[in-house]
Amino acid sequence: CDTLGFCHFFLTGMMLALLFCFVLLLVVILGVNCVAKIQEERRLKRMKQLAKKRNFRVAIIGAGFSGLGMAIQLQRSGISYVILEKANEVGGTWFFNQYPGCACDIPSHLYSFSFEPNPSWSRAYPTQPEILDYLKHCARKYNLYEHIQFNSEVISSTWDSESSKWNIMLQTGQKVEANVAVSGQGVLHVPNYPAFPDLAKFEGKILHTAEWDTSYDLQGKRIGIIGSAASAIQAIPKIAKQAARLFVFQRTPNWVVPKIDGPYSSWAKHLLRVPLCSSILRSLYYWRQESIYFLIFQNPELLSAKLLRGLLKRLIKRQVKDKALAEKLTPSYHVGCKRILISNDFYPALCKENVSVEKEPIARIIPNGIVMDHNGEARTIELDAIAFATGFQVMVGFPPIHGLDKKDLITEVWGSTPAAYLGLTVPGFPNFFFLLGPNTALGHNSVVWMIECQVNYIIKIIHRMLERNFVSVDTNKNSFDEYQQNISESLSSKVW
Repeated sequence: CDTLGFCHFFLTGMMLALLFCFVLLLVVILGVNCVAKIQEERRLKRMKQLAKKRNFRVAIIGAGFSGLGMAIQLQRSGISYVILEKANEVGGTWFFNQYPGCACDIPSHLYSFSFEPNPSWSRAYPTQPEILDYLKHCARKYNLYEHIQFNSEVISSTWDSESSKWNIMLQTGQKVEANVAVSGQGVLHVPNYPAFPDLAKFEGKILHTAEWDTSYDLQGKRIGIIGSAASAIQAIPKIAKQAARLFVFQRTPNWVVPKIDGPYSSWAKHLLRVPLCSSILRSLYYWRQESIYFLIFQNPELLSAKLLRGLLKRLIKRQVKDKALAEKLTPSYHVGCKRILISNDFYPALCKENVSVEKEPIARIIPNGIVMDHNGEARTIELDAIAFATGFQVMVGFPPIHGLDKKDLITEVWGSTPAAYLGLTVPGFPNFFFLLGPNTALGHNSVVWMIECQVNYIIKIIHRMLERNFVSVDTNKNSFDEYQQNISESLSSKVW
């Protein structure tokens, strides 16, 4: 009995000690967080005073995820800013892209700002209208609309060394002066059209996923869609339901994995209103996406990569019974050499009786359709409309940017090889920052998280400028060259 009593007493003491340590740790964590919050509030208050004293202003180009994210953090610091947007609404890529089936291939709770979670996402993978609504919500909640100039396309940005400011010219003729300029216009806004010299001869409707004419009725039409990648696999199933005939002109097949998608139940939405629950889900999604890089992309000879390739081949055989069609849809390269696509209805759509996949080269475009080169013989496919799902001209469409030596960054400095330190800055272009600039695109995770990291970096630099009364900051040329060398060496055996 004495032994049992001692054990009971000892265990009770241990439990109380552990409980005490847990409570103490919790108090310390809460105390540290409280102190850090107070210090941050004081720092932000001082930033606001310094910015107001210097009449410091930031010009943001674009009102998509990048521009809005930048504006929200500037607002927290009390720094004056203006957003210059060429469209008549916020959204950027998600405003312009409105093709049938347009959606994101990153989970909704990860494809959103970490500081602005949305427990009301309707499903695991968000659609274009829902993403656009989310961005509008952010603009309303943080009162960004009053800082946005819509229908204000930037045509040039020029550094004035005397005033240490950027002079930004708009298409309207207005000049905007700013101490700092941030380009948040991204790379997914200039449509890429293949160089068909006779495209203008086509008498039917010409569409592009990047600038879709939502008023065009697809019902009962003969539609040809050129391309079979990210936007195509979303649009094809929707078009196939309406078109009388759909011809898919494919150059290279892609690896397509099942989409773990579905609507969120009402109880799940209520649960995700608890900050801890939404944070846990976001973290799980992040590490799931990040693991793809290490398990699949890092080395195609890894067992996980080989296993996935085998499973995806079996998926094609199971969903596509026509052996000839299955062969057309099976890539000959390793998984990860091109962006891995996700869909549950792409393969079934291609198996419909009104859909055919064309692999032969396009010889030319004629007034009523497309002529294919079928083993040296011409084969004509009559069409009412041609839809291009051929992506974007990446890092194209930027207006002239003239720095210290008045050279244009786009045409004279970059040319065909865009480069920036951390994807953000270029020597000779002080106080100018890019969000999602060169070499920041990725093929497995959320760019919104990358935007937030870059925004925080810019905010720290601006704070340093205000604290030390700097009028300009520029990138060290040696650091820039070293960074580009590291990028080149890293890419020597990779596709991205």
